[in-house]
Amino acid sequence: GTEHERVIAELRHQQESIFASEQEKLVDQHDAQIARLTMEKAEEVQKIRALLEETLGELKSAEERQEVALRAAAQETESLHEKLQQAERTQRETEEACSTTVFQANDRLVAKQNECVELREQILGLTAAHAQQMGEVNNHKSVLKAACSDLESVHQQRLKEQFDQLTQQHSATLSEQV
Repeated sequence: GTEHERVIAELRHQQESIFASEQEKLVDQHDAQIARLTMEKAEEVQKIRALLEETLGELKSAEERQEVALRAAAQETESLHEKLQQAERTQRETEEACSTTVFQANDRLVAKQNECVELREQILGLTAAHAQQMGEVNNHKSVLKAACSDLESVHQQRLKEQFDQLTQQHSATLSEQV
């Protein structure tokens, strides 16, 4: 019986030793895994910290740029405001000068309109006179045409008479010679 107990005790001891060894391996693996994960996490944290610093730097730079832009915009606004005031002054002065000029121009316009009315009346008078003269010219033309026609017929009549006379004389001359 004692041999049997000893074998069982030894087997139990071997089993415990194997179990302890396996447990140790598992603990070592677990520790290694934790160490690896811890290192990875530390690297991630480092990367995130670097990104944060970079982002902060960019933000600061952006804020500085924005401040510069705001100052420039404020100066531009002030300059534009001054220009606007100057433009308003100029506009008021121009309007005052223009109103005077408009009155003077209006007076000149009325004078020109009166001149135009006078000229129109003169043109109407001249047109009427021209029409009357054209009528007279046409009458003269008719009279001249009639006179020319009369002269032509008189002239032809004379030529005919002279021709007849010459023919008679020629006939008489011919009969005398025979």
